[in-house]
Formats: sequence, C-alpha cells, structure tokens
Amino acid sequence: EAVVSVGGIYGSPDSYWSFRLGQFHSLVRVGWGGLDRPTGISTPMPLSRALVAGNPYTINQDQVGVEGAYVFKNHRFFGQVLNGADLGTASTTDHADQNRQKDWLVGYEFMWGDLASGLSLFYYDGTQDDLTSAVAPDVLKFKRYGVTASQVWKHGFEIQGGFVQGKDDYDIPIAPGVEDRTGQGYWVEVMQHWEAAHDLSVFGRYETLDPDTDVEENVRSAAIVGFVWPVASWHVRWGLELRSIEQETAVDTFSDKQAAAELMLNF
Repeated sequence: EAVVSVGGIYGSPDSYWSFRLGQFHSLVRVGWGGLDRPTGISTPMPLSRALVAGNPYTINQDQVGVEGAYVFKNHRFFGQVLNGADLGTASTTDHADQNRQKDWLVGYEFMWGDLASGLSLFYYDGTQDDLTSAVAPDVLKFKRYGVTASQVWKHGFEIQGGFVQGKDDYDIPIAPGVEDRTGQGYWVEVMQHWEAAHDLSVFGRYETLDPDTDVEENVRSAAIVGFVWPVASWHVRWGLELRSIEQETAVDTFSDKQAAAELMLNF
C-alpha cells in the first residue's frame, strides 16, 4: 500500500496552519506521545488489532482523505475527513467503502520539555454498511477515542502509554437484546536509550485488549521486551522482540511465546 499525499503550511514558526490531501497515516505513526512510530517492531495491540469484536477496523489503518491543522507554539489542533474503511475486507485502499458517508477524526496534541515529551487526545466517528448481517442494509456506527502520552528524561529514560476505547452501534441487533459492543485496551512501556553505546535502546511493554467488555474471559494480553540498535551512521537499524502472549477464552487460557527480528531501512 502506497502512502502519498500533498500538503502545505502557512504562517509563522509559532503559529501556522497546515493541510494534507491524499492517502496517508491518519493518526498512528504521525502523532505525538505514543502515536508516533513504535519503539521496536510491533505496534501496541489497542492500535494495531481490532478494538471491538466483530469489527475488523484498526486505528492504525491508512486512509484516503483531507486534514487541516492549526499549531500554536506547543499545541496542535487537527481534524480529518476520511473515506472510511471497508468493514467487509478491513481494507482502506484497495476496496472502496460500501457506505458513502464520510468518517471524521479530531484530535489535540501538546508537546513539552526539551526532549519532545507529549500528550495526544483523539476521537474518531465512522459509519459502515454491516456486510456480515443477513439483513441488508444494516448500518454500523462506530466510535474510537483515546489518550496517549510519553515522558522523556535526560540520560535517555522514557515512559509512555495509552488507553483507547471503542463502541459499535448496530441498527439491527446482532443478538437478542444486543445492539452495541464496547471494547478497550491500554499499554505501558519503559525504555532506556544509551547514546554512548552507539544509540542502543532497550525497552519493555505490557499491553492488553478486551474486545467486548460485556463478555468475560476474552482478554488478550502481551508482555514484550526487546532492543533497537542502529547500524553505524547508516539509515539502518536492527530490532529484536521477545513476546509472551496470553489469550483468554471461555474454555481455557492459551499462551504463546514469540521472537521477531528485523533489519529496517529508514529513508
């Protein structure tokens, strides 16, 4: 999937307007306070996995749309109008949204300190045709909102985390007496960076995701440790993650151990 957009900036360094138009990262990988690129290889589950059961939409999906933003000193306010995601295929680029109503996203970001500590607040409102329903056209209205933050200290120590929640409202009940679902998740990460050790960074993260708060024993959690190490002065870095994942079910709790390594080229 290509990410291509055009944009512009008007104003002064302390107060300016900006816009983007095209296919772009709508929120994750461009935000502050934990919404920027992940420290290691993987993006926290509340951002990269389906937040609410039965709806494959993920917060980190790229979309087509337009964004306008205003920045005043360390504050940024932004809004987006987006084409939306195709619920049937969980795709935002290769398949058009079956529902022609536009989705929209608003947010606020604040940055402080000399080392770019930050806070982000966001709210997403979307509408989809529920292609999984046997009765058509069933309309699904969904909301996603959350807060993320990071604090960076001198000598390379950082703490970041976030909490996100989502609610899906169906026009036609998905089960007797069930017209909506709510899911939520959070993550906490600590990291230590050593500039003297050729910019080596070591991190640990705990994350959890509950896709339906009305159902017991369906939480997915993970504990992740790893490191990131640039290769000399090139635009290349090594990444390693060790993951311990647990998935609750009504029958039992399943666990899995994973290891992932990555050589990434940044340009």
